[in-house]
Amino acid sequence: MSNRSKLAEPALTELWEEHTAQEFVHKNVDATMRTMTAAPHVIAVPLAMGGRGWHDVRDYYARHFIGRTPQDLRLEPLSRTVDAERVVDEMVVSFTHDIEMPWILPGIAPTGRRVEIPLVAVVAFRDGKVASEHRIAAILRSTRAGRRAGQGVARSGRVAQHAPDIDRLTVTDRRNDCSHRHDARSLIDEPEDKMNARTAPLRAAIVTPEQALSIKPFGLDMKVLLTTEATGGAISVLMAWHKPGEDPPDHVHFSQEEMFFIVEGTYELTIGGRNATAGPGTIVFIPRNVMHRFKNVGDTAACMLDWSLPGGQDHYFKTVSELATGGGFTGEKVLEISKKFDTNFPAAH
Repeated sequence: MSNRSKLAEPALTELWEEHTAQEFVHKNVDATMRTMTAAPHVIAVPLAMGGRGWHDVRDYYARHFIGRTPQDLRLEPLSRTVDAERVVDEMVVSFTHDIEMPWILPGIAPTGRRVEIPLVAVVAFRDGKVASEHRIAAILRSTRAGRRAGQGVARSGRVAQHAPDIDRLTVTDRRNDCSHRHDARSLIDEPEDKMNARTAPLRAAIVTPEQALSIKPFGLDMKVLLTTEATGGAISVLMAWHKPGEDPPDHVHFSQEEMFFIVEGTYELTIGGRNATAGPGTIVFIPRNVMHRFKNVGDTAACMLDWSLPGGQDHYFKTVSELATGGGFTGEKVLEISKKFDTNFPAAH
């Protein structure tokens, strides 16, 4: 290694450690951005999520990454490789999955379980700043195959230069002079029946309202027509009825798009500042991060179909409904649940 490289290493590692401290410890978006160049890019490689350019990267950090980490998240270093322009860190990320984490487990509702995920961060520097960050997680999808792969991760050998078969993914433990393999712990410790529900081959389904599960979140009448598990996580579908005057306040979903289809009745809709009064046959598409509300302004009960993409809304409403059934329904509890499911009601704060 050249003298230039040796001299650069302490400064690079110090900057990188400051960058990660702002991401995971202080959870400060602006301070994180101050460690980066004017035109950085960040990408979570398996998920194709991230941003290119200062504004896109800041938006990604603010909406999907920084602040969306459990309080008990830990980074266990396995190895570090440094040269004049790059740092490569191999680590295990461990946490209790008690909030939505779109940057690493997108579309998966909080399970409350311990999770450990091998992660490689490839970081490039330019002009004394972080120029790019590529994160490569060993868990590529929430499938049973992915779980088996996680159980087989070893901590020896070399990181493959090309996209690896995750069943054979290995990393180097440079803390030891010799290489040896270990069995890694399960990435997500889920009951087998729950894992099978998520990963079983998709089957065609015909579900009538009479067959659907009835729930009553926030005192509203709802039925779960398609669960998140039934669609492999792609969508969930609910049918909701609203009495005259019933309406949720302004709210926003950070990790899901939402669609409404009005079956009967008349609704007043406010979507991202746009207002409309609409009746049966109307369809509404709401991108994530867009504030919205609606109200039954008719004289009779109204009904709508509600899709979330990806799925997860069924889990949210079922959790709220169970809270009410158990007698523990409070505003504070609802806000706590909403936060876990990446939903926000600004007026409640």
